[in-house]
Amino acid sequence: MSLLMIDLDKFKNINDTYGHIAGDDVLKMFASHGKSVFRATDLFARIGGEEFVALLVGTDKPGGLLVAERLRSSIAELNIRTRAGVIRVTASVGLTAVTMKDRSVTSPLRRADKALYRAKESGRNRVEVAA
Repeated sequence: MSLLMIDLDKFKNINDTYGHIAGDDVLKMFASHGKSVFRATDLFARIGGEEFVALLVGTDKPGGLLVAERLRSSIAELNIRTRAGVIRVTASVGLTAVTMKDRSVTSPLRRADKALYRAKESGRNRVEVAA
């Protein structure tokens, strides 16, 4: 199983520039787009602000990387239509495998979050894989 932690890059700038209603439109469009990328067996949820997680059932780390890259690149190509105009966004993604050694969801969430932080520190709009 793979776990993705996804963060919309510079989302605060969207709210500050276009307003919170446009920011909400971006979140809704991203959530809708995410649902089209993931399978019905996967879990995709917003966990707060502009952060989302995806649990890819039956998907190993290499498969998770393919899905994460497909999501990241497809988001960068979106023209999100809002009441404030068309907005382009990118996303950073942290990826980790969920293993039998993980006794709770906390450990893989931490690993994915650290990988996400590296993606943001490395310039955003990229996927980083946890060791």
